[in-house]
Amino acid sequence: MHTYRHKASPGLRVTTFDLPDKQSEALANFKAEGLEDHLSFIGGNVFEQIPQGYDTVLIKHFLDMFDKSDVIRILTGVHTALNTGGTVHILVPVYPENIKDTDNYNVDFFPAFFIGAAMGQGGPQKLSTYQHWLEECGFKVTQAITKNPADIPPDVIPVQAILTATKTT
Repeated sequence: MHTYRHKASPGLRVTTFDLPDKQSEALANFKAEGLEDHLSFIGGNVFEQIPQGYDTVLIKHFLDMFDKSDVIRILTGVHTALNTGGTVHILVPVYPENIKDTDNYNVDFFPAFFIGAAMGQGGPQKLSTYQHWLEECGFKVTQAITKNPADIPPDVIPVQAILTATKTT
């Protein structure tokens, strides 16, 4: 809904791809917001097959739940799903390139939560790590921005990043 509202234009259609059991809730939300003519839902599993034929894919707060091998599987599937020249936008938490530049206790807590309590794997990476993984999967990174650490409380780490990459092959 946010994506459509942010870029609403004639003919724009936004498709949500998520686990099949999320469909009824998603469709009800689309209808409640009066956007059912512009939004659709496809149920599936990102590790099985991602629907193909898209110009843009947005991955929001998802990749950090997985380890490198699964992130590579996901990004490879996204590469296949995109039309040539298509764009992927990734919103992920990232660590500073030099973690020793901060005295922040969350550096230890945040990955411990993901690794121990949430998924048993994954956790935020450095921005450069996501850039390398995108390139490994056939993308060209065209933009990588992070929230200015001065704009967030001093005990918050990691910061949010948005990476944009284009399917080159």
